[in-house]
Amino acid sequence: MSNIVLVLALGPVQEFIVRARRMRDLWFGSRILSELSRAAARSLQDGGWELIFPAVIDRRDLDRCEDTYRKDGRPLLEVSNKLVAVHRGCGDDLVPDDAAKAARAAVVAEWRHLATRASRHAERYGLLRTNVPSHATPDAVIEDFLEFYAAWSRFDEESEYRSARRMADDSIASRKLLRDFGSWQGSSLPKSSLDGFRETILVRNKPKAGSTRYRLTPNEQLDGIGVVKRMGGMPNQFIPVTRVAFEPWLQRITQGLARDAAGGSSSLETLMKACRACFEELDRGAAKWMKEGFPFDAQIFLEGQWPRIEYDKPEAEETHVPPIQFGFKYVAPLLKKVSLPFPYVACLVADGDRIGQLLDENFTTSAEHRECSALLAKFSAQARTTVEAHCGLLIYSGGDDVLAFLPVEHALACADGLRSAFGALFQHLPKKPQSTMSVGIAIAHVLDPLGKILDLAREAEGFAKTGDRLPRNAQRNALCIILDKRSGGTLRVRQQWSQEPAKSLQQLIEGFASGRIPSRLPYNLLSLLERFPDAQDPEHKHDIEWGRILRKAVLEVFVRKRPDSAKSVTPDDVGLTLSEYGSLGEVHKQVSHWVDLARIAQDVAAAQRAGAVGSSRNTHEAAATPAALADGGI
Repeated sequence: MSNIVLVLALGPVQEFIVRARRMRDLWFGSRILSELSRAAARSLQDGGWELIFPAVIDRRDLDRCEDTYRKDGRPLLEVSNKLVAVHRGCGDDLVPDDAAKAARAAVVAEWRHLATRASRHAERYGLLRTNVPSHATPDAVIEDFLEFYAAWSRFDEESEYRSARRMADDSIASRKLLRDFGSWQGSSLPKSSLDGFRETILVRNKPKAGSTRYRLTPNEQLDGIGVVKRMGGMPNQFIPVTRVAFEPWLQRITQGLARDAAGGSSSLETLMKACRACFEELDRGAAKWMKEGFPFDAQIFLEGQWPRIEYDKPEAEETHVPPIQFGFKYVAPLLKKVSLPFPYVACLVADGDRIGQLLDENFTTSAEHRECSALLAKFSAQARTTVEAHCGLLIYSGGDDVLAFLPVEHALACADGLRSAFGALFQHLPKKPQSTMSVGIAIAHVLDPLGKILDLAREAEGFAKTGDRLPRNAQRNALCIILDKRSGGTLRVRQQWSQEPAKSLQQLIEGFASGRIPSRLPYNLLSLLERFPDAQDPEHKHDIEWGRILRKAVLEVFVRKRPDSAKSVTPDDVGLTLSEYGSLGEVHKQVSHWVDLARIAQDVAAAQRAGAVGSSRNTHEAAATPAALADGGI
């Protein structure tokens, strides 16, 4: 009698998730992959296989659930796209191929369950074409896009488990290098707006009710996959990106207006009443912080978006003012009493460093491998708690991967919390393997295309991993932040966690918020750098004398730039280290890095100030002038 280790891999993963135009596409795309993997895991366990990845303690965790949390309050177990299972004490008559085929059938059945629900929603509003080819329907398209790989290997002793699993992993990796090319069965119809690959299955002139409910723009097209991602869940399940970005602002204005002697709370109450009459409420169970919050899309607080307001409830257009006037009548009175929201959001991508190598070297038996799987599942649950504790929306957390959206002012603390939790993951084990995590944060405007924000976050995570041609000992275990301003260009800063980037940034944020650090200091230093020779020019890069001159000039700027009160600020006070005998390139790099860090800190400080009662305007957004409203800009 021998044992068999079976490895399954589902795909595509990243390209399936990131092909999104709306938050609901992104969130539900991630959810779909988890549910398909859950169905495969359920099939294996029901077939007598012992699950290693995921490590399932409670069989109910594999049951289908269409909400974010189960009825007993437990969050869903996130199931990654790779599954490992073991069958013990089996003879030659056990054919793993049967288990793999059954798992694939379960995956297809789960997709068709989701597709049937999406089709029902779409047909209710007359959104689907009547002559959709059979291969392009939402339930049939899975046969075209699903990647399902299976490999297995036999082993007799537990000491042989690792080599057997490696053989199965290597087989799958080799198979992924190949590609199946199917025959093209397309037509001249418009392609999907999500990826431009498959033809649309939507009607040409979409009914207004359905377009509003599923946020379909007039020219937007969706194929069978896109329809399932957009319409597979209930519309109120999805928390819009603006609602995530503005949560701290909404908390502050709610508390501030409640204390406002001028009766500011009445403006909020009037707005809430109007929103209930015109819009469907968001699901308060979608995130813990939503339970007592503003239950509507916060895009109405962006003045430039008022011409694009669309009522969810059909009767609202007859009983209320025209949508374009909604903002002026109900939102403007509130915005006159508070400072405007900071219109940027943070997208966080985190990934464990060399986790495959760590697992392979430290967890050799199936029992150890399963224990590691249980720890990663525990971290996944911790990641949801950490993200939601910082008013964020978790898109995906499977093993060592995390994707989330957060308010700008909470992103740094959330990243530090995730890094700390992951670092402590294996510390109670006898071997105590060192686990580190690299985190990328992209800060971008809430109205930027979702794909652009995701690309920036992936870029930040990749730069946190490897930097710019860094030596191996300086790679990974780092934080990278990319700030993409609509006016001001793009900034990128990276520091390893050993340099305590969260602490240094927080000190800068507090310094700018309190006025201890002059607000113009970063820009004065930036202007100074522009007057010096190119620090990358080989003729000057290693020049010690130019480095001494730059260092002296920087110190003079600090002497001139003093806060209105108290003593002058020194470079040491703000965390700027200047090499005493450094070259021009070295000192220039130190100053420019601090300038970028300080400018990011200023924006976070601005986000923290937003929502003050009694200040109706700030520099984040222009007023709703006729010109601004005409072009839809802000």
